Amino acid sequence: MTLPLRRDGGSATFGLDLRPHLEKVAGRDVPGTYLVGLRDLAGGETRSWMWLQVTDLSLSTVEEPYAVRFVVSSLSTGRPVAGARVRVEGTVFGASTSWEVFGEGETDALGAFVWTAPGRPGNVGRAVRRIVVEKDGDTLVLDPARPPELYADNQWSVDRTSWLQWALEPLGGRGPQPETLAHIFTERPVYRPRRRSTSRATCASAGRDTWPRSPRGRASSSWRARATSPGGTR
Repeated sequence: MTLPLRRDGGSATFGLDLRPHLEKVAGRDVPGTYLVGLRDLAGGETRSWMWLQVTDLSLSTVEEPYAVRFVVSSLSTGRPVAGARVRVEGTVFGASTSWEVFGEGETDALGAFVWTAPGRPGNVGRAVRRIVVEKDGDTLVLDPARPPELYADNQWSVDRTSWLQWALEPLGGRGPQPETLAHIFTERPVYRPRRRSTSRATCASAGRDTWPRSPRGRASSSWRARATSPGGTR
């Protein structure tokens, strides 16, 4: 392949369109997995190999306290992919190391599949090694050692742990935690006059014979509010 470099130029960053070369191997728009070798012409016969996946599948995960929700979508359309097979695989450490499928299922019409975290039974050690998504000959294989970024508290951050390894560990403490609640009590109730007769009785018991009246002869509402205040009549 001719590289976009000049003999008299310095270093550069560029990309290579491998589509026509892959079409010669498998055909047009056919998913597959390839090994691409890169060799420096001035560096002898040593090659550097790159693992390349050609796929239309994309996987997102939403981690719940005791489960993982897998969502499979199409890279070309962005729509959910129904009927995709999701599989979580890894190794089991015991008397001998073995390969095991920890969980698998098929996505629904919304492209989702919920995997209940099995936790860690006893002292058996288990490790997630790969996550596989398959649909009609298209296969997406993801390495948990290279997890995607995390989104929390309105920001993205780098995840330095093994992807979904917590699902095979003790699950204690992942649920809702107890919260301390406080109740506020007032020192005394707040009184509110409801009947005018109450105000008259309070005024009479206090020895008041001067019941203020409005120019039309009706009792003043402002006096009633003061007469029934918690501090007594005024």
